[in-house]
Amino acid sequence: MNGPGAAAQVSRGQDFGAQGAAEPVLAGQKARSNYKANASALPEDTWYELDDLMVTVAQERLNIVADWQAQGLIEMVPIGTTITSWQETNAFDDADVDMAPESTGDEDASIYQTKYAPVPIIHKDFKFNRREGDQHDVRGTDAPKATRSVLEKMEEFAVEGWNQKITDADGREARIYGLANHPDRNPYPGDDWTASGGENVDQNIREMISEAKEDNYYGPYRLYLSGEVDDALLAPSPDFDNMRLRQQVAQMNAIEEIIVSDKIPEGEAFLVDLSPEVIDAKMIEGGPVDAAEWENTPFVTKVKTFGGFSPRIKSDMGDDGERQCGVVHATGLLG
Repeated sequence: MNGPGAAAQVSRGQDFGAQGAAEPVLAGQKARSNYKANASALPEDTWYELDDLMVTVAQERLNIVADWQAQGLIEMVPIGTTITSWQETNAFDDADVDMAPESTGDEDASIYQTKYAPVPIIHKDFKFNRREGDQHDVRGTDAPKATRSVLEKMEEFAVEGWNQKITDADGREARIYGLANHPDRNPYPGDDWTASGGENVDQNIREMISEAKEDNYYGPYRLYLSGEVDDALLAPSPDFDNMRLRQQVAQMNAIEEIIVSDKIPEGEAFLVDLSPEVIDAKMIEGGPVDAAEWENTPFVTKVKTFGGFSPRIKSDMGDDGERQCGVVHATGLLG
């Protein structure tokens, strides 16, 4: 294990909008006016309060998704986008080597396979009564719960995907895989991180890194942990005095950041080469979450919170003809 040095960041949550991601979020806030009625039953100040609330809740609930946004891996798309596509390809043979530059080399040709993912709308409805709307205090209403419900589903998509297969009018089949169920991810049966004085932690992470490197993904890596696995890292390090296991892991050169998400199943973790060749995502403009007034009566205004999110986990064909993916999925880390 590496000694003290430049350590990875350790986070139980981060701002959706941090590290360069603020501009897309602010642009989304401005775009929200497209979904609001010109003659709203709610005062304008209430809409501003609702906008601020949605950004605040996003900062609380989006951990993995916020990390992807901060790395520039999420692209905003129009609300009319229902399916997106990308291409996966095969590996090339080794380059030719000789002393004559005019020599004819072996020509390879890429074989492309097109993949599709839907962009579903995630939504939750709630309502204001006339008194709530006039008070301009959305935190005492159902708005926080509705917003949180939409955002938690996005984080769940990143981990578990969406179990629906969509077929469009052209016959294209599209589905969303997450980190935990992509068919080409690298499964890793781990050991109990609460046993052996923490020695299993060092060994397991090194073996996970080796799994990624065998698929030609060389990092640096993100380590996504369940809350329970992260709690296990509070134990003292067996290798360094006055250091906890979490600090020891953070100082591994290959680990760039450790992020905790409560949507990761208990006892599981992911080692991810966070690059566009491995992961990207599409999000509906105005995201991560937006709101629209869709019905009102003299005393009640109905509002829909919504967002569109489509994570895309990718893989390619390796030299050996096997699929390669920059995601290693560890299970059994709590025995």
